[in-house]
Amino acid sequence: MDSKPRGFGTRVIPLGEIEVLEAEHLEKIWETSDGRALFYKPVQVPDGFHALGCHARRTEVPDSLLLLVRGSGVTAGASKPAPLAPPVDYSLVWKSPVRNENETAMAFWLPLPPAGYKALGFVASVTKPGVDEVACVREDLTSDATISNSILASSFYVWQTRPREVGVTAKGLSTGTFYCSSSSSSPLPSIATLQNVSFDLPSSMPSLQQLDALVKRYAPIMFLHPDEDFFPCSVEWFFQNGALLYSKQNPSAPVQITANGANLPGGETNDGSYWLDLPRDAAAAEKVRRGNLESAITYLHVKPVFGGTFTDMQFWFYYPFNGPATLKVGLINVKLGKIGEHVSDWEHLTLRVDNFTGNLSSVYLGHHSSGTWYQPSDLEFDSTTTYRPFVYASKHGHALYAHPGDNLQGDEERGLGIRNDTKRSSFTWDVSKHQLISAAYLGVEEPPWLQFMREWGPKIQYNSRTELEKVFKFLPKKIRRSIEDIFNRFPNELSGEEGPTGPKQKNFWTGDER
Repeated sequence: MDSKPRGFGTRVIPLGEIEVLEAEHLEKIWETSDGRALFYKPVQVPDGFHALGCHARRTEVPDSLLLLVRGSGVTAGASKPAPLAPPVDYSLVWKSPVRNENETAMAFWLPLPPAGYKALGFVASVTKPGVDEVACVREDLTSDATISNSILASSFYVWQTRPREVGVTAKGLSTGTFYCSSSSSSPLPSIATLQNVSFDLPSSMPSLQQLDALVKRYAPIMFLHPDEDFFPCSVEWFFQNGALLYSKQNPSAPVQITANGANLPGGETNDGSYWLDLPRDAAAAEKVRRGNLESAITYLHVKPVFGGTFTDMQFWFYYPFNGPATLKVGLINVKLGKIGEHVSDWEHLTLRVDNFTGNLSSVYLGHHSSGTWYQPSDLEFDSTTTYRPFVYASKHGHALYAHPGDNLQGDEERGLGIRNDTKRSSFTWDVSKHQLISAAYLGVEEPPWLQFMREWGPKIQYNSRTELEKVFKFLPKKIRRSIEDIFNRFPNELSGEEGPTGPKQKNFWTGDER
């Protein structure tokens, strides 16, 4: 075994009895006649490494990696067979039809593993591949795979694969192979994915120094809307400027919160016993509601994904107040009064970093109860650095988007829905100005306020249905039902019916993004 370094940014990650390498060189071997599905195989494979299968994607721009595997030299005992073995044969799954003399038929093959082993991908080859084309992996070193992005759906179906379970404790890797079938309703994949059995996260995840470098290199520049009224602030500024803790047991006697939130009650769930609110004094409440951009910092949570082969850097943003929404009805904009207003607004974005190379793999921008993954090539970048993307926070609602626009939430074709207006302005926020609040694999101590699992704002003091009726009376009857359907799909926090919970209460704190 060679003495090359292993771990974050070295291209080789140890998984126990095996180690994996990100393939550097891929050769396109076939594409569909319409160019919508492209298939690749690894070439210039380093000595000792083996392919697990071929790779498929929809564009020339890479949207995922392809892994190679080899034995690490670590053994699990004499009673266990080798971690890798060649397939005993192949089964033909499908062969493409030839429609003219310029087309070449491509066949897709499923490796048939020996007993006790699993196949981790399919092979695209004009002729039946040799048994040395790919390796199968011993069953106990694998975990269940499932299908994810659809690559091809016509007379033949191809999907990318991913681990069935994704989260901070899930050990499955994304290998970059694909699953294929002649039927869209075929059973779950007959292939598996790799498992990081050792799960030694410090050996594959970035160190504190490397995290600092990643933040400086990739943290976005955020543009707030030029007409924004409700700005972000630090949690400490919110507390120091009069935020109050209320209790269900004694709601008439709120308590001032200490600067670090040390007097906030802990607990594992949101039981409704406590909530936060603005200061009682009207002038103080208005000051806090407006926020304080100068004090604002981002709160960084770092977690492993895909068995520690990727790092998710979640940047959390706190706003003391979420402003009112605006409804778009064709060419008409209707202000929605109190609808959309609530105390406290937590938003986030995620930078997903490839631990093999240290490169930025993708960016997730959260908007309200969901969000969108972007490839770096889909984003605007700071021309002075070429690495730091621009992101845009929507007016009043603070949802994040990749480009300026109205970012309509609803029926875009009919021009009906809630506007999420974004625009470049002089109000900028450097996301690299951060505090690391959680990285379990590094033993980072979390701040006391992060353990507050209740709502960061009170339940609304108005009836959202009444507010909605005020809007409906100005709308033509034929579109009222469409608007009502759109509102029914919105989360309670957008309609203002309850205050938001903190970051640790979100299921994507430990799981994957929505």
